[in-house]
Amino acid sequence: MSNETRLLVVMAVAGMVLSTAVHEWAHAMAAYQLGDDTAARQGRLTLSPEAHIDPLGTLLMPVLGVVFGGGMIIGWAKPVPYRASNFTRKVSLRTGELIVAAAGPISNLLLAIICAGIVKTISIFGGFEIWTSNPTIGAFGSFLVTAIWLNLLLAIFNLVPINPLDGFKVLANVVGYQNSTVQFIEQYSLMLFIALIMVGGAIIVEPMYFLLEMIVSIFQIGAELHLLWNFT
Repeated sequence: MSNETRLLVVMAVAGMVLSTAVHEWAHAMAAYQLGDDTAARQGRLTLSPEAHIDPLGTLLMPVLGVVFGGGMIIGWAKPVPYRASNFTRKVSLRTGELIVAAAGPISNLLLAIICAGIVKTISIFGGFEIWTSNPTIGAFGSFLVTAIWLNLLLAIFNLVPINPLDGFKVLANVVGYQNSTVQFIEQYSLMLFIALIMVGGAIIVEPMYFLLEMIVSIFQIGAELHLLWNFT
């Protein structure tokens, strides 16, 4: 394994740990705001990665993605538990579950935007040359770029409507669990999930690049993205 690959592995694992912690915290916070404290009582209403890490999904999958996946990195953390029956009656049960399910992918999208904003801010106040003149800042910038890309991948991955991903819960709560398509997906969820992991890259990567191009355009960080990605 080359030094470049080792560095990318470290950044991918660190990015996955951060991103999945934010993702699961967002689920827990959404449920808590709706009146359910199940996750809070189990110590999951926290941004501490220790509470959310899944050894396979959070640590091993990013390593395999870097080494064998050609940049196709997906992963997950321990699912946050919640009781929909505890939700406030100000929203319907279906709406409450929809909010909790959507909170995770939305948090990853917001985290990608925040990282892009940090990159732009450093370029504005430090000058573009700071990325190459200061190795520490350059390494931090590479981590931020990795986090942008990784969070967009996670957001899209989790929105795929296959059980147990968030997208399945979103779909089920929009059209109803009795819908024939939802029931089909639930019945064959294991096979569909394995197929997604094995051959479903285009389903995730294409919309990820679309979102990436939008963020790069909004923040005008194309040069930074090219430089910092190659920095690794």
